[in-house]
Amino acid sequence: MSTTFGKKTSAAPAAFGKRKAAIAPVSRPVQSGLSPEAMSFLSAQRAQPDAAPASSYAAPANAGISGGKPVFWRRIVAKLIDEVAMWLLVILMSGGAAARLMGTYIDAPSGSAAEEAAAVGLMGYVLLFMVFGLVYSVAMQVSPLQATLGKMAVGAIVTDKHGDRPGFGRILLRETVGRTIANFMPFYSGYMMGVFNKQHRCIQDHIGGTLVCTREAQAAAFVEAFA
Repeated sequence: MSTTFGKKTSAAPAAFGKRKAAIAPVSRPVQSGLSPEAMSFLSAQRAQPDAAPASSYAAPANAGISGGKPVFWRRIVAKLIDEVAMWLLVILMSGGAAARLMGTYIDAPSGSAAEEAAAVGLMGYVLLFMVFGLVYSVAMQVSPLQATLGKMAVGAIVTDKHGDRPGFGRILLRETVGRTIANFMPFYSGYMMGVFNKQHRCIQDHIGGTLVCTREAQAAAFVEAFA
């Protein structure tokens, strides 16, 4: 007890009723078998701020399209659609000249000069048809659509042997060397062999390493689920 200006005061310690400050533990160097270079690298990484999470994940190159069951008869219908479309394009671009040449070739007497001239003119349009068909087929099947208009109409796509999107070289080989061999094989056997194998692969598919399958839309929601 003590007296200050006539008042009694308690002599209790000043720290009464208060918690003692926590004593920080003394950090000790962690013994590690890592080399000084590794320790320096880890220290630098710990000093960097954490990177912000990505808002979305990149979709694969063929996102949204996957190959399903191999098909054969659908591709026959698709081929007919594509060839009709290409011939219509050639006739329209010729301004009707191709149709007139065809009429002349049919009506002219056999072996006449008119018939021969019409045949030569028609051959030019046949070559144009072949060039257009090649560019069209390769461009459409290499694109993210993986299908010509005919294949899109019947719900089919072209894939590689693993069901993935085929590359340019694979499709070019299929549509040039493969198609040429298939067209020269007797009795359409290069095409008809697709009926008798499980994957319905024709000769051009074996040469190009491709499949023609049903088109199946993949659920794209899983890509956004982690956004």
